[in-house]
Amino acid sequence: MKKKSIIMLAGAIAAALALIILLTVVLVHHFKVNQGPVTDKSVETVIAAEDIQAQAGKTVKIPLTISGNPGFMGALLQLEYDTDVLEYINVEKGGIFSDCDASDAGGMLTLVDIENNDVTQDGVLAYVSFKVKDGASGSTELKLKIGDTGICNFNEEQVACKSQNGTVTIQ
Repeated sequence: MKKKSIIMLAGAIAAALALIILLTVVLVHHFKVNQGPVTDKSVETVIAAEDIQAQAGKTVKIPLTISGNPGFMGALLQLEYDTDVLEYINVEKGGIFSDCDASDAGGMLTLVDIENNDVTQDGVLAYVSFKVKDGASGSTELKLKIGDTGICNFNEEQVACKSQNGTVTIQ
């Protein structure tokens, strides 16, 4: 029980530090001249955990993608997963994030990315790798959470963004 409390505390501290970093970047850029791209706000921005097929005992790599990207500089995402089915291994940057820091609190993965300028491409933000536990079967949901201030652009504007959960189907 003590080990679980320490892990939960470490995850909470990591999430708080990630939020502080994101807020610091926003405040630093507060005094700069608006240099962000002109964006079409009629296009819906979606960040998704992709659905994937897996086998028990094997490693699976889940792409986190963005579409309709109007441009963002900072991202704070959380991915909730079932620890009875999946064991977190690591996060690798995709083609969009230049760097991605991650903190796992045993079932809640927090990802933070801060860019120098707005990134406007659609594609894979990051890959999250899990080991599917031996004996696991059926399917499990990956719940992607984006807070109200989870995505912002260079001009310090919040980027409206929907999240789309993913499913790992175990064969």
